[in-house]
Amino acid sequence: MGLHSHPVIAPAHPPRGVPRATLQATPVAERSPAALLRVLEAVHSERLTALRALVAVFADFPEYSAALIPVGGYPALSVARISVGVSRLIGVAYSGSRGEWWYAGVRRDGGDAFWLASVREPRRAAHEIIAELEGR
Repeated sequence: MGLHSHPVIAPAHPPRGVPRATLQATPVAERSPAALLRVLEAVHSERLTALRALVAVFADFPEYSAALIPVGGYPALSVARISVGVSRLIGVAYSGSRGEWWYAGVRRDGGDAFWLASVREPRRAAHEIIAELEGR
């Protein structure tokens, strides 16, 4: 297997009424976000390291949930305020003007991402995310 190939698992028997020819093997990485994150680790280790540090900070805030997810081939963090059901998507990007990696909020409306804090300051980033989720 090459570097970019993924193992596939084909069903032994198709469900009743589904012709075998219509079934295609699905890459394992597409079936599980955790499996895809393991694949992304080799390419985006700096992003995953920073996002894991942010997950650790959110462990101190039980009213929030933080989960690592793959989005468009990149690792991201979905942070939700549990009591309200409001969530934000957080990524990590290199800021050329700052010369370092930063946490960035991703706008669901497709607008520009916004900088939160340096990856060296995950606690500051968490407080910025919390402030936004609380509508401040």
